[in-house]
Amino acid sequence: MDGELETMRRPQTPPEELSLFYKDPWGQVQGPFKGIDIIEWFEAEYFGIDLLVRLESAAAHSPWLQLGDVMPHLRAKA
Repeated sequence: MDGELETMRRPQTPPEELSLFYKDPWGQVQGPFKGIDIIEWFEAEYFGIDLLVRLESAAAHSPWLQLGDVMPHLRAKA
């Protein structure tokens, strides 16, 4: 069952094509930005794997998730 849950949570859209909001260090919501931009900024070390993000398509009351949970492939680069 855990595998099913993980599959449901995993986005079907390639990470580069996701559209995300993020919370800056002051708690202000920024975005939305394309995943490719978020990935480039992460690789340039503008923020860490723990950056709080939310998919643009998510409901406004949805919880914020860490970038590494939304884009697990970035964990290897952290």
